[in-house]
Amino acid sequence: MEKITIKELERNEIELLQNIARITFVESFGNQNTDADMYHYLNQNLSLETLNSEFEKENSKFYIVYNQSVIIGYLKLNFDIDFSHEHQKGFIELERIYLLQSHQGQ
Repeated sequence: MEKITIKELERNEIELLQNIARITFVESFGNQNTDADMYHYLNQNLSLETLNSEFEKENSKFYIVYNQSVIIGYLKLNFDIDFSHEHQKGFIELERIYLLQSHQGQ
């Protein structure tokens, strides 16, 4: 039986995050975009600089998804979000969740 685990990303794992983020993004959207659009997105939105900046945000956390010891995906949560009309905080937003196609549905 496969063991799926989710672990909070640590500062020294940003390059691991970038790698899985790029792979899963290309798998998810590569056939719907031009090579130029993909290049632009990967180098702007999934650059180490951008990911480091997102990692530093106080109310955001990245998590790495493992199957045994193999990285198969990641997710990003934003905490203490204000989604209500009464400006109540405390909501959690699942901003991103990506898994390798080979592991979707598990």
